[in-house]
Amino acid sequence: KGWIDAPMREGKATGAFAHPTVPSAHPYVLVNYQGKTRDVMTLAHELGHGVHQVLAARQGPLMADTPLTLAETASVFGEMLTFRKLLASAPDKER
Repeated sequence: KGWIDAPMREGKATGAFAHPTVPSAHPYVLVNYQGKTRDVMTLAHELGHGVHQVLAARQGPLMADTPLTLAETASVFGEMLTFRKLLASAPDKER
């Protein structure tokens, strides 16, 4: 649906972010995905922000904004879930 802009291309912004639009619409996620494990973790981090933005939107436009410390909680949780899954599925010699 175009909600996640993952492919690298010339002129695209660097870095990664999840951008909320308005509380009645979904957020957009930008990453520069190259297929590396780090890219998977970055995507998990940004999707954590996206989930948090969707849940916070229920508070309305004036209350949906979140302090950075709280916003990072959801994104780091997304990373932790992904890391555990990757670790569990890795061959023994790679653990």
